[in-house]
Amino acid sequence: ALFVKDQFYCEDPQSPFHPSNILHLGLGDPLPEISREYYERHEIRHADLYSITQGCSRREIRASLLKAVGCSSVCFWLWQRFGPLGILEEVIFEAEDYYVRMAQFPAVRVVLVGYEVLFPPALALACNRLGIVTVATQERFSNAFFPADLFAVEHYFFLGEQARSMIKRRGFSWIGKEHILGPARVKNLRKAMVQSDPGKYQAIRAKQKLVLVLDFHSEPSFNENRLVDNHWEHNQRFYRDIIRLAEHFQTAHFVIKGKNADWLELDYFSSVREEIEGIGNVSVETDLREYDPARMAAITDLCIAMYNSLGDELLAIDRPVIFYDFYGMPADFYDFEKTAACATTFGELMAATTRGLQTGRVLEPRDSERIRRKCYGYENGLPSEGSHLLDTLHSIYNGP
Repeated sequence: ALFVKDQFYCEDPQSPFHPSNILHLGLGDPLPEISREYYERHEIRHADLYSITQGCSRREIRASLLKAVGCSSVCFWLWQRFGPLGILEEVIFEAEDYYVRMAQFPAVRVVLVGYEVLFPPALALACNRLGIVTVATQERFSNAFFPADLFAVEHYFFLGEQARSMIKRRGFSWIGKEHILGPARVKNLRKAMVQSDPGKYQAIRAKQKLVLVLDFHSEPSFNENRLVDNHWEHNQRFYRDIIRLAEHFQTAHFVIKGKNADWLELDYFSSVREEIEGIGNVSVETDLREYDPARMAAITDLCIAMYNSLGDELLAIDRPVIFYDFYGMPADFYDFEKTAACATTFGELMAATTRGLQTGRVLEPRDSERIRRKCYGYENGLPSEGSHLLDTLHSIYNGP
């Protein structure tokens, strides 16, 4: 998959955090084939929480959950957030359902949250009442600035002090214990850079600069795509602007890579497909298993991205990356200090790309240092980049 949550993985087979000892649970969304292949290849157990239905009496669960509201800090937070909206009863009902399902795992001590802002508060309540500790790392720096995101976890690992300050000031989320981590998955990029193998891109790199283009995935149907930021119109404009860049920079090859390449099958993008087929220095990577994000980032000279966590990680290690934001994400929340790291017009994108290809840098060193300090935790002497996460996880698992 594009986003492998392997920051939680330990290489020791005896550790509870070895991949083979972690049950990976989905929450109802269809499991992508590439994820299924990854799980099977690494012998990782996986299931969907919604496929688990048996459990104890729902009446008993409801009584327990209703009694809990106001009796613990996370429950009081739920009451504060959802009570005035008149939907607390709905949250309690949803929590009942999660309680029934999670109760089938009496040995579970810890839940590792893949993406904190998508973790249902009702599931957090169910885990809390079952005595299961919830743990999450900050997926993206920009999450600190989104006013509507709310989540509840008992242990939360911030990227840095700036993010902690913003999320605490916003006050929408409930966090039991706070930790400063730095970018947890950067170690994968550094390892890939040491072991980088260009593979099929070796011939291209011998003649041209290689530009990694990170897109947003496109929802498969018209109705599904209307209500999300990464709707078809935005994605089509992004692809067309990349083609415009490619026409200008003939000495570079642009590789589009994302969560999947399913957009190639949508009729809406047929004209874009034809344009790509007609130009020699743009391609779409479809072998996502062989050319994973870390490998591609390691072998490319420049990255142009619609905002995502891999771009955050590249900025954190001072690699040249440009977030192309022509629709207000993330610039409406945070513009990366008004530097070239965030281009909001095609002209700015062209200028940043020129600099990146000519000099190997998008940012001046002083700007890069300032952003790394402010956004990614380096002001605390934490170029450890998440190395203490596993130690903390083992302490949480083993309890006081």
